Amino acid sequence: MNTVRPSRFDIALAAGLVALQLTGAGEVSGLGVRHQLVSLVLPVAVVARRVAPLAVVLAFLVATLVAAAVDEPQPDSMATFLAAVVAVYSAGAYLPLRRAAGVFVLWMCVVAIALIQDQSPADDWLFRAGLLFAAWVPGVVARRLRVSEQAAQEAAAEEKRRAETGAEQAVARERARIARELHDVVAHAVTLMVVQAAVAEELHERDSQAARAALASVQTTGRSAIAELDRMLRLLREPDSGVGPLPSLAGLPDLIAEAGRAGVRAELVEQEMRSAEAISPAMQICAYRVVQEALTNAAKHTRNPQVRVVLRQSAETLEIEVEDDGGAGPRDTPGTGYGLTGLRERVSLFGGTLQTGLRAGGGFRVFASLPVTASESVQA
Repeated sequence: MNTVRPSRFDIALAAGLVALQLTGAGEVSGLGVRHQLVSLVLPVAVVARRVAPLAVVLAFLVATLVAAAVDEPQPDSMATFLAAVVAVYSAGAYLPLRRAAGVFVLWMCVVAIALIQDQSPADDWLFRAGLLFAAWVPGVVARRLRVSEQAAQEAAAEEKRRAETGAEQAVARERARIARELHDVVAHAVTLMVVQAAVAEELHERDSQAARAALASVQTTGRSAIAELDRMLRLLREPDSGVGPLPSLAGLPDLIAEAGRAGVRAELVEQEMRSAEAISPAMQICAYRVVQEALTNAAKHTRNPQVRVVLRQSAETLEIEVEDDGGAGPRDTPGTGYGLTGLRERVSLFGGTLQTGLRAGGGFRVFASLPVTASESVQA
């Protein structure tokens, strides 16, 4: 469907051709009003030259047949000739090539009919056909150039949309990564500090020395959290600064010891572990965060739980399993609700799987399986 609409230029052009016709330019003198009306059909129809190029030639065909029917000379003024040139150009400029060619052939037929009616020599038809062809070809070229320009503009717009979408997705991924890091650093540290403070409150009357140890652990955990936040903020501001070591499997004993100060009795069991060098740094961070989140949840929701952390490494996968026994009862410590969600996102980045849920005998289980062959470029 042609979506081009008549413009002010088309209206002005048609009006100019009508005025030219009414002044009698190029006309034989003495022709009547009836001939004048027939001759005005094509100049008026030019207003639709872009909207409906086929309708213009059909209008001229009707005028030609009407002139023959009423025994009037065929429209052959300067205005009708210029209108025909404009209409033929427009057919080439605003129709697909095959349709434009069909309309051009129809124009040739209408011109031939008009000249036959007037008994004009064949040379006249050849001359007019050549002039109309000379008008049609530039129209075809103009359309091809316009279509190519539109295609280039659409391609550029599509590329811009893709770039904007890619940038939005990159921002979303970065926001999710920062959210995970903030949760892992802040929520873990704050949870342990809350638990340690609660332990100190419980012990301060009957065991002041243990209470002081718990409060000291609060300070230690707080300092560690501040240092970790400082490291993370520097990395965000200066990605190439390389400030401080990143978490790794080698840091798990310290993580378990830290959880122990909050009352979590944890043990680390390594089964069939090969060289940690076979595990990418990004995956080691992910594994570390799995253990960290599981220990945080155990400290948050249970009192003095027994936790077993198991690492298994094969040629294809690294498995992390963390189970707690439910401890001495539930502990009411508020959380953010984003821990396991962020953990699931981390694991999925490596194409791994995460299973969480209550154990049949009580307690909670977290199990993650990570493919060792995952890309090292993943930001855990």
